[in-house]
Amino acid sequence: MEILEEEDISIPEVKQLLLNLGVKEYKHFQKLTLEYCNIFSMFEAEDAKKIIATLTEKYSLPRNISVQIVNTKPSSKTELINILQKVDFVFDENKLKEILDLLTSYVKE
Repeated sequence: MEILEEEDISIPEVKQLLLNLGVKEYKHFQKLTLEYCNIFSMFEAEDAKKIIATLTEKYSLPRNISVQIVNTKPSSKTELINILQKVDFVFDENKLKEILDLLTSYVKE
């Protein structure tokens, strides 16, 4: 088997991929992964894709950092800053609030 492409994807996207397999019974590891995704998915898959796109395009964040933000859904500026320390950008208070507001607007009920 040859790897053609590699891309970071969010937990909600993993969940969607597993649900779209169309299998009657999951293998052990797939079942564990799906259980994990059910617990830790904080967004719907399509919303996660939109958030990642916004974070990478509007805020010029690398995709892997955007995925990490979606996966962890920071709820405070301090949590968000801890994630953003890995990039060379300095975000002012307004940008941090915009990102947190963006995340909050997509949270699934």
